[in-house]
Amino acid sequence: MFKPFVTRLALARPALSRTVLRAPLLRTSFATPRFYSAMSFKAVNAPTLSAAGPYSHATVANGMVYCSGQIPFRDGKLVGATAAEQAQQALENLQEVLEAAGSDKSKIVKVNIFLGDMADFASVNEVYAKFLPDPKPARSCVAVKTLPLADKGNKIEIECIAVA
Repeated sequence: MFKPFVTRLALARPALSRTVLRAPLLRTSFATPRFYSAMSFKAVNAPTLSAAGPYSHATVANGMVYCSGQIPFRDGKLVGATAAEQAQQALENLQEVLEAAGSDKSKIVKVNIFLGDMADFASVNEVYAKFLPDPKPARSCVAVKTLPLADKGNKIEIECIAVA
């Protein structure tokens, strides 16, 4: 264990100061270089979903599943006219990807939601709250300028990270 020491730095005005924690140089066995093999990972694709680009639906690495963003696309067409309907389909697609990776929605630890319009936040929130079990995972929700297939009416994209 190391004990940090405190340094006081004077700023432009003499009356002000800032406290900075600094760690002393570590002199342990960690100084010896160690060589690690390349991390292995597995690409996963849900059998009934199609990827619209050069990517996998998910990657499994170090016991975690990193899911690509899912839009409400099914059987070659966009599903749902409202943001709530589209959120439901995107979440169902995400669930299918997680199952193909050997996980499920109860193991999600982080969700990112991308909306075409923040006015859809409340309706998407209702669907999201019903779909995911408690305790809810950490989440970010942002409005973006353009989503994939926005010209065809897409309003949402959802991605997540889960335990494998």
